[in-house]
Amino acid sequence: MNLSFQNRRTWQRLFRVILLCFGLTCPLSADAAERINSFRSDLVVAADGLFDVTETITVTAEGDKIKRGIYRDIPVRYAGGPFGLKTSVPFNLISVTYDGQPASFHTDSHDIFTRIYIGQKNITIPHGQHTYVIRYTTRQLRFFEDHDEVYWNATGHAWAFPIDEVTATVTLPPTVPLDQVDPEGYVGRLRSKNQQDLTAEVSLNQRQVIYKTTRKLGANEGLTIVARFPAGIVEQPSVIRGVWDDPYFRWGFGGLAVVLGYYLIAWWLVGRDPAKG
Repeated sequence: MNLSFQNRRTWQRLFRVILLCFGLTCPLSADAAERINSFRSDLVVAADGLFDVTETITVTAEGDKIKRGIYRDIPVRYAGGPFGLKTSVPFNLISVTYDGQPASFHTDSHDIFTRIYIGQKNITIPHGQHTYVIRYTTRQLRFFEDHDEVYWNATGHAWAFPIDEVTATVTLPPTVPLDQVDPEGYVGRLRSKNQQDLTAEVSLNQRQVIYKTTRKLGANEGLTIVARFPAGIVEQPSVIRGVWDDPYFRWGFGGLAVVLGYYLIAWWLVGRDPAKG
């Protein structure tokens, strides 16, 4: 009987130890789940309205959705163009790094966005934290009669895992009076108008508008930022510049030029009337 009692006590102690170990490891596993630990977007507006954007994205990879790297979607086509068509904006990818080193990447063009794939097809990345830095330029300043504005989807809304924290900065041209800048932002799913879960302030010393989320974001949630300022300070592109910035127009114009050139050469070689006499 004493031996049986001791065995029971031994098993009870062992069971408690197992429960204790399980309780200690579960929170660690939850914290280590795939996520974006921090997302920082630094946007500099040039005097001609060009955006120079640097995104610093730190992720925790566990080999689930993040196996060989990540991808990032950049919107490049919007509704509201002439004749009810979509309008396109220029996009120039400058550099991509992975943990401080130049990264392998390629891009695919979709209907309304360009997707940047970062990583190599046959190489999986180690589990743990990794930092990606993407730098690109685009021209997406919006012009109105009474004001101009930066309206920017800082993070995108296509991430399949949560984002712990987001910081976004907008650096405006020196000619923009910061005391006349009206900042706001939206947190949540695409087209959300929730303004409760972030802070937005103008830093006079840094000449920046600084946005920060105040809660963790779930999958498919993001941050959209707005900075309004008086109209007429930043140069508005001409109609010709705006049309030429549209890559679809350039491709169409180039194709038309090739076809016209072909027929012109064909006419010159074989289609002209023979000389009289």
